[in-house]
Amino acid sequence: MIHVLVVDDHPIVRLGWKRLLTEDAGIEVTGEAANAAEATAILQKTKFDAIILDISLPDRSGLELLEDIHVDYPETPVLIVSMHEAEQYAINAFKNGASGYLTKQSAADELSAAIKTIVSGKKFIDPKLAQLLAEQVANHGDADPVARLSGREIQILKLMSNGKKPSEIAELLSISVKTVGTYRARIMDKLSFENNAQIVRFALEHRLTD
Repeated sequence: MIHVLVVDDHPIVRLGWKRLLTEDAGIEVTGEAANAAEATAILQKTKFDAIILDISLPDRSGLELLEDIHVDYPETPVLIVSMHEAEQYAINAFKNGASGYLTKQSAADELSAAIKTIVSGKKFIDPKLAQLLAEQVANHGDADPVARLSGREIQILKLMSNGKKPSEIAELLSISVKTVGTYRARIMDKLSFENNAQIVRFALEHRLTD
């Protein structure tokens, strides 16, 4: 049985996803959250095989929550189900750690298959966006080194370049010091850096300092 957490601020939407998934005997919604804070609290107590996450949440950006989930629970795949059809949203979602991206318009037909795909360790992309996404990546790539970083990584890089300590960053962003360390390691790896001085220089060169 695949146990799923649904994170969406609309009760009717959560009920809809739950009813769709109960049609599949191998999938069960065993957790629900209406916002990022609730999702974080549930994840600290319960393990899930997959998470369905909306981008628009009332307390935090779903993409920001997605990235924190990817850092703290890297073994748990996340499917973004969003009303946004623009391929840039999907690109940002995958950059922040999503295992799949599905528009709400396609969810009725694809939700169960998407969950099974990401639980198997593969990526899932809404069929309507697949071609657009492939063209976007092919045309632009990641020539800009800043483009290699996710939104959360850029946020932490800025704070580090401004001299903030890990404990201060953790308090400002309401995450653990360990999570800050994981983000720092990802930044260093993506940019092939060895020390904080290189981070400061990079931030100055790319106008990422406040």
